[in-house]
Amino acid sequence: MNTYPCVHSRNCFCRRYACRGILLSVWGGFKNRIFFNRSIGSCDGGKHCDFGLLPTNAFFIFVICCTVMGLTSPFYGVQNALFQEQLPPEYLGRVFSLLGSVMSFAMPLGLLCSGIFAERIGVEKWFLLCGIGIIAVAVLVFVLPVLRNVDCQSQNSFARKSDD
Repeated sequence: MNTYPCVHSRNCFCRRYACRGILLSVWGGFKNRIFFNRSIGSCDGGKHCDFGLLPTNAFFIFVICCTVMGLTSPFYGVQNALFQEQLPPEYLGRVFSLLGSVMSFAMPLGLLCSGIFAERIGVEKWFLLCGIGIIAVAVLVFVLPVLRNVDCQSQNSFARKSDD
């Protein structure tokens, strides 16, 4: 079995991830972090949909899509900054521990479900469905005011703390 395609696609993803992280550290990002984060989520959902629509002989396009996803991935740490701004310091350790535990549990569960669904309906359809699901979650952030305004609330609470 040839492992080159898998290694090459992950390598492109990781290189672009590092480049985007450097760019983000120099630039600082946008003011409305939630909006930008979910826009990036929509982009990643679109890339997953692209994976599902690609023909089997389009590996080069798949690598380009992985590269684009690598460019967008460093922007997913926004929730950590929002937690740090909105939660009292004595709760941060507990919140981050719980978040890490949930994510650690979700990863193998997600891989198990992905394997079962991909085996039954096909990998390309599974990518397409995942992309649609990712886009749907990103759209919820734009639609639900409580999620859309989290960043504004965070900036206001930070300004109040600075005044004290």
